[in-house]
Amino acid sequence: MWNRIDEILEGFRKQFSHKAAYRWLIVLVIGIMIRTDKLGVTSVVRDLALRPESYESMIRFFRACSWHLPSLQSAWVGIVARHAPLRRFQGRVVLIGDGVKKSKEGLKMPGVKRLKQESETQSKAACFYGHFWGCVGILIGTAAKLACLPLLLRLHDGLRETAEWDESEETGEGHVTRLVSEACRCAAPFGSALLLLDRLYPSVDALRVLNAFNAAHSASVDIVSRMKRNAVAWTEAPKREPGRAGRSRKKGDKVRLWELFETKWAEFTKETVKIRGKDTTVEILSKDLLWGKGLYQKLRFVLVREGESRFILFSTDLSLLPTDIVRLYFLRFRVENAFRELKQQIGAFSYHFWSKSMPRLKRFRKKTEPLPLESVKSHKDRERIVKTVRATELYALVSSIAMGILQILSIEFDTPALRAQLPYQRTPAGERISEANLMRYLRQRIFVFMALWPDNSITQLIRSVQKPAESEKASDVA
Repeated sequence: MWNRIDEILEGFRKQFSHKAAYRWLIVLVIGIMIRTDKLGVTSVVRDLALRPESYESMIRFFRACSWHLPSLQSAWVGIVARHAPLRRFQGRVVLIGDGVKKSKEGLKMPGVKRLKQESETQSKAACFYGHFWGCVGILIGTAAKLACLPLLLRLHDGLRETAEWDESEETGEGHVTRLVSEACRCAAPFGSALLLLDRLYPSVDALRVLNAFNAAHSASVDIVSRMKRNAVAWTEAPKREPGRAGRSRKKGDKVRLWELFETKWAEFTKETVKIRGKDTTVEILSKDLLWGKGLYQKLRFVLVREGESRFILFSTDLSLLPTDIVRLYFLRFRVENAFRELKQQIGAFSYHFWSKSMPRLKRFRKKTEPLPLESVKSHKDRERIVKTVRATELYALVSSIAMGILQILSIEFDTPALRAQLPYQRTPAGERISEANLMRYLRQRIFVFMALWPDNSITQLIRSVQKPAESEKASDVA
């Protein structure tokens, strides 16, 4: 297992010209995989028994110029393509895109803004201040052992000004279009892909981004998502009569999709689909219609009745069967499990990066007042703020790498012998070994691994920054 981790992390070596920068990346990834709490870099120093001065070195690493964030992100996607047990559907990988909001109280953190609470829990406030993250994951494993491995985590809101300061960043893109464009870039190394999205994501701009990518690349990406209740589509335009003046029509009659549940109830057919791990009988109606004002792209709509619940799904791939669209959409909820593990076990959102150059956040700012970042004019202040944003996103990337490696190990090394060595759980692991249980296993045995494989490159990198053993201290004193 230790050698397998070394084999995966070896793919990042070419991204660093200095060994010290590569060493800190490896130390951070291993530290996050085995740490006992979520107190940022401090927990890594404690649980790996590093020298106290390592803390300052790791903090400087996050703001250093020795690494390029897009290159590291591309390297991680390439590593996943080579090492992860990808789950394919009809020869295509399955990507999942979604957003997650994380509350942050920092008054000098770039990107912190007022966000709307989407949770249905009444104990939570309607609005809060925090960061809005966009995530792209990929399905790995087998039918019995599925996991959503995080490929990309990027800040998607509150940073329009910093994107304008940094020419390498996207400007003028909303969350939906940016998520689709990032998913398309992630799909390039894998070939063709299916992208699963939530119901809040269908938009004309997103489909235009998708169509532009498919036209420019040999790889193709298709979307499977859920439509809103008030969605409207159109039938195909009737053929133009010979000799009739005027331009051809782009669309036919308007169709209110939700009304089809009542007007076309007799056309629904019963199908058995595997949903949430169980064979479920649902009623399905499939229609190929045009959608998107000004775009009028043909989509395959699937109206589904599952007991008392009703919902509308769609796919840009017209060759997918209606039952396949339903089955694929319910795989999207794997990303919610990934968010839970990132928050509760990995601590991907436990960062505390801030900048003195950042204007203080005004919680009661009026709409007529300028945004905080608009008041930053100094070139040095802008550079410091951009570095803080890069540090925040690097921390999220390192956390994604740590979780991805844990998921790969939990699938590849899931044997009865390993499960017998795991700590007690009141609810035993089901499909596969959980990230939390594997973290405990590695935490208890990491120093044993280092003793058994002293020539391993990870062992040597960690030992180069560890505290000297008590026997070494005594010899030095003597």
